[in-house]
Amino acid sequence: MLRKRYLDAEIKLTRLAFCPGEIICGMLLVDTTNDNNIAKMEVKLFGAAKVFCRDEEFAEHYNERPLFLHNEKILIDRNAIIYQKPQPLLIEIDDNGNDNEPLNGICPPGCHSDPSGLHAGRHGFAFDFQLPISGLETSFTSSNCPIAIKYHLIATIMNEDGVVLMECSQPITIVKPSHANLTRSLSANSATKCIDLKKWKGSLKYAHFNIVQRVSYTAQVVGTSHQKAYSKNIDLTGVGLPPSQRKILPGTSFCFSPQYYVPALTPSFEISDCMKVDYVAKLTVGRSPNEIFGDITIPLTIATHIDGAPS
Repeated sequence: MLRKRYLDAEIKLTRLAFCPGEIICGMLLVDTTNDNNIAKMEVKLFGAAKVFCRDEEFAEHYNERPLFLHNEKILIDRNAIIYQKPQPLLIEIDDNGNDNEPLNGICPPGCHSDPSGLHAGRHGFAFDFQLPISGLETSFTSSNCPIAIKYHLIATIMNEDGVVLMECSQPITIVKPSHANLTRSLSANSATKCIDLKKWKGSLKYAHFNIVQRVSYTAQVVGTSHQKAYSKNIDLTGVGLPPSQRKILPGTSFCFSPQYYVPALTPSFEISDCMKVDYVAKLTVGRSPNEIFGDITIPLTIATHIDGAPS
């Protein structure tokens, strides 16, 4: 949307990251070079989980257009009117036809109430939103899969006819606290697997440890009721054998603790009938990166807080 030359606006916030239950405090700064017909300003807080993808198994085109699938779950949608131009002054006429004192202009509480409207200059309009304690998920985007959880503040400026003069937006980040418990039994944190080496009797020269992000989601063909489920595994960067151990000889055993730096990952989450993200730790073994014998995985919890951790 093209901005009017005489009008500019910007959303300013005290910070850009929030947790459920906190209050978002901000201000809409409006700069106008002349008197105008601005009649209303509102700020929307909107957040949604979205899926948007193209299914390669379908025909490349459907009715001469690419076939896309989508899904959307709205997590929050709230509006706040921060300015409304007062209605024209009302004149009370008594039974004898005489004019009495004019009534006050009509304006929502807290809004600017100058009957002549918004004048040239720079103006600030404060607003706040109380985030709910439940129902929100952590912001999420990935270049490897077509799902996202995004939150935005969107300011809209309208004239007396309801025409939108301009919009501006500000993305924010929501972090939902999640907890992992360290007091579980050690047996729940281990896994054993026998891998067939396919009669290989040489040394194992490849052992690779990494985290796998598992993403599953459902989407619907645009304009139809056809729905399909998808899943994708995203291998994150990992580490191999330590420099002191270049190979594992036949008939021997080797135990090592990988020096693995866990990257900043979105905690595990699930939105019913939409998307799910969880993680596993994976160890892959083979003769070389191009000749893999097998792998072993164990569920992994990614969280923002650790319960039972030493202080």
